[in-house]
Amino acid sequence: MITEGKLVPLSDTRPLQIPAQQVHELREQLKTQGARPAAQQGTGLTFEQVKELIESFTQKALESAAAQQQQALSEQQQQAQELKQELAAQRERVRELEQELATQKQQQKKGFFDRKK
Repeated sequence: MITEGKLVPLSDTRPLQIPAQQVHELREQLKTQGARPAAQQGTGLTFEQVKELIESFTQKALESAAAQQQQALSEQQQQAQELKQELAAQRERVRELEQELATQKQQQKKGFFDRKK
């Protein structure tokens, strides 16, 4: 009501102070006009319209949340696939190193038992 200019606070007061006379005059004006304070005024919508709006907003919120979850799931699946590929490559590298090590051990054993002629 202050921002609408219906009430004027006293200058330089913290917290804001409004003369009681202004409040009483405004209350009487509202009574005579049959108006309700803004906080009590209705939206002008019927119960069914409000219900439909709430359902619409709820549905949109659920769809948005579902889309976000689907996107997150897709990203996680992509990451899982990439990790599986990396794991397979690492396993192959381990096999190669094991074979290389086995070959080196065999060569060392041959060299140890070989006699010079």
